[in-house]
Amino acid sequence: MVFFLCPSLFSAQKAESSGGVVVSGSPQSTEAGIRILKAGGTAADAAVAVSLTLGVTEPFNSGLGGKLVVLYYDASNGKISYIDAIESAPAGMSVEAMRALPSADRSRGWHSVAVPGCAAGLELMHRKWGKLSWRELVKPAIGYARDGFPLANKQIVEFGNKFDLVTKDPEAARIYYPGGKVPSNNAILKNSDLAKTMETMGEKGPKSFYEGEIADKLVAASKKGGGAFAKEDFKNYRAR
Repeated sequence: MVFFLCPSLFSAQKAESSGGVVVSGSPQSTEAGIRILKAGGTAADAAVAVSLTLGVTEPFNSGLGGKLVVLYYDASNGKISYIDAIESAPAGMSVEAMRALPSADRSRGWHSVAVPGCAAGLELMHRKWGKLSWRELVKPAIGYARDGFPLANKQIVEFGNKFDLVTKDPEAARIYYPGGKVPSNNAILKNSDLAKTMETMGEKGPKSFYEGEIADKLVAASKKGGGAFAKEDFKNYRAR
């Protein structure tokens, strides 16, 4: 999560808490974080739940297909830790090959996609500082993906802005633009495919994103679209 401080454009009231504060880009993900804290989870547990839920409720900004950077402060010992889960380019894609592609292919489509680091970064954060089970942290995201949630106005605006780009992909168009139209305000968005992916990760752990059926499907889709993903790219990825 990245925060931009722009005092000349925004103003806010100060808020304090002795128990915990959760701030995110959607009310559903904020509620997920609060739920985890109330269940006795750590700040890291809450952050994992928030991140996974954001991938459902703000797919235009967050998701398992992206990267993760964590700056973690442990109040018990004053130590600050850092996790780097930036994407990694496929081994089969050279700099020269990328430069030879048309500009549009370098920024869109399977040629532009790197091995996602988000799931690995969340796994490392949970392993280092988490207390609740991984399965518990995935539950809120699964629920919102399976049962749906109402789209707020800002989300409708984003879907409208991305319509021409996203609808170039038939699967994305099917999920996010049912009927070939931008969803209306407060429309319920469901994503059963993402719910199944989250359920697999809940049962088998986050490493299942890089080994097994999920990785196999990503590699197959990449090859079909002309990308350079190989199974080894996922198996060899490590957050640090």
